[in-house]
Amino acid sequence: MANNSENIAEEKYVSIFLGIGIFLIPIIFSWFTLRKGHTTKAKIISFSWLVIIIIMFSISDDNKNKISQPSQKTEIASNEVSQKFERKKENNNVFKIIKDQKKPNIKRSVDVRIKQRVSIKQLKSIALKIKESDYRSYNRTFILYYLPNQIVGSGAWASSHFNPTLEVKILELNLTEYEDLIKSAIKVVQKELIGQWYESLGSLSRIATVYKKGRKVLLHHQYHDGSKSEIEVKLTHTSKGIRIDEKKGNSYGEFYLVNRNKYLELWDSDGIIGKYESL
Repeated sequence: MANNSENIAEEKYVSIFLGIGIFLIPIIFSWFTLRKGHTTKAKIISFSWLVIIIIMFSISDDNKNKISQPSQKTEIASNEVSQKFERKKENNNVFKIIKDQKKPNIKRSVDVRIKQRVSIKQLKSIALKIKESDYRSYNRTFILYYLPNQIVGSGAWASSHFNPTLEVKILELNLTEYEDLIKSAIKVVQKELIGQWYESLGSLSRIATVYKKGRKVLLHHQYHDGSKSEIEVKLTHTSKGIRIDEKKGNSYGEFYLVNRNKYLELWDSDGIIGKYESL
């Protein structure tokens, strides 16, 4: 009888503070019930609560992962849409339709101003976009591309005709040929240089350089095939700019004019023939 009383006396009750600790932080305070004197019931309850808490946290982490995955997919999709928009915006800035003539069911003729020389692949992309911009059907669609300083109707840089299938052609120098020609241009000391321009003349495109050499003023032409020519010219200051005439005269009445924006213009008796970019 005395032994039973001692065993009962040795059993410890879970204190209020220990109970709060087990409830809030079971991962730590549950282990205190393993000390001598705590009842088996107290141990089972505290460790059961610990297991419940662990399961609850595991479920919570799984839900967070499931929620974050769609979020990541949404972010990726958003980035793809943004990139497509930027590419579309970039393409829109490269070209501008300046003339669009239509004969429904027969023919569509489009003149396009393009900011710079582009690749065949880019021209195909632009051509398809222009064609798809009109819901009506045409047997043929003719598209001509003009660089910034080219005069419409005086020779285009490239074409992309649906005749009826798409055919893309560079009518002038392509990007590589153009860069090679620029590199081959005559080198002139800056103080002697009056100006240097790229003349867009199809396969005969060339670099025109006007410079001083002693008391003479010379016009030098450099062609893509490596050939060159040079003649003496005279300069005349006019209200429109600097006029450049051949010293010996020109039987076609042609002359150059450097306008106030430094572009080189080719004129004849009927008016301006071409307008060329400065290098």
